[in-house]
Amino acid sequence: MTGYKLFEEQDWQAALEKFAIARTIYEKLAAAGDPQQETLCHSTIDSIDPNIRYCAYNLKIKNTSNEDDIAALVEMKLKSSSTGANFLDDKIEALLQKKIQEKASQFTSITWRSHNIDIKNPKIAECILKANDAINDLEKSKVVDAKNENGIKQFNESVDNKLGRFSNVLDAYHDGQRQAEKELLEDKLATDKVTSSKSEEKTNNLKALFSYISYQRLMYTLKRNLLLIKQIEVNNTYPTEDNVKLCKPENIVKLYDTIQQVNIVLVKLY
Repeated sequence: MTGYKLFEEQDWQAALEKFAIARTIYEKLAAAGDPQQETLCHSTIDSIDPNIRYCAYNLKIKNTSNEDDIAALVEMKLKSSSTGANFLDDKIEALLQKKIQEKASQFTSITWRSHNIDIKNPKIAECILKANDAINDLEKSKVVDAKNENGIKQFNESVDNKLGRFSNVLDAYHDGQRQAEKELLEDKLATDKVTSSKSEEKTNNLKALFSYISYQRLMYTLKRNLLLIKQIEVNNTYPTEDNVKLCKPENIVKLYDTIQQVNIVLVKLY
């Protein structure tokens, strides 16, 4: 309601921040609710978006013509807003975590390389589900084209936004790797004492699961590094006083070295 009041008062900046917070809360609630609640939340988001677009218009913020543009704008406003950092209360976070746990209890296997891999550890299942959600969020993020020096700032902001979402994916897979490593170690300690046909099957399944998580993490590391390379190349094309640190060609060499190393490991895993 505060956002609408500020909107009526034509306080576009403050209204935009409030609408951005409200939109993100409804997005989170949509992810945590049942199908009916999800529909209601998305309906509310649809009613908020035109207000965000109008605020942006009055603030002379361009590129808000579609949902992806609005999502990117909301992300940037929350980062720059002093009120946007901690707007989600504990109840919403707890609800989201509960939803992940409920999904994890039903998430019992994945298919990779034409093989079915069982997931018996709920913590690993949670990590993979979090990674999947983070990937969906990542795919919504778009990088703005920088056609001239004036567009370089917006380009870098959109890249930083996408890099933040890459971090969420990589963090989830990193946690999954640690859980899988822990389970592999426990399995080794157990099989060192006694083995059976079932224990061998379990070990092979755990190794396959670990390989899958490692492969996914490396794939998204590669994609992130390619984005970093693009950022350096674009900033070199349109150098300004603000992007000097991003214009170091030696950074591209380091990133390509990392990509080469990642590719070697990916081939081994696959």
